[in-house]
Amino acid sequence: MDNYFLGGRSMNSIVIGISLMVSFSSAASFTTEPAEVYIVGTEYFWRAISGCLTIILTTMYFVPAFRRVNAVSKYEYLELRFNKSLRNITASLGILTAVL
Repeated sequence: MDNYFLGGRSMNSIVIGISLMVSFSSAASFTTEPAEVYIVGTEYFWRAISGCLTIILTTMYFVPAFRRVNAVSKYEYLELRFNKSLRNITASLGILTAVL
């Protein structure tokens, strides 16, 4: 299972960063982004820049921390670092945020 979902845990940080960037984009975003740029103007540019910086910082700091403890997700990392109840609370908040 590690080989399929995690690439055998042998990918370097740059490949993981590119994978993160591609997974956040979708066909819907490619079709709606031009209209959003037209409506909000340069604000969209700054959101794109902050998104790129977030991916770079995630790749540099969080991915190595997850690799050290063999965690697959932020929720698993929180469970390993603290406890299962914190993992459940943050997962519930993440679901609630996605729904709202």
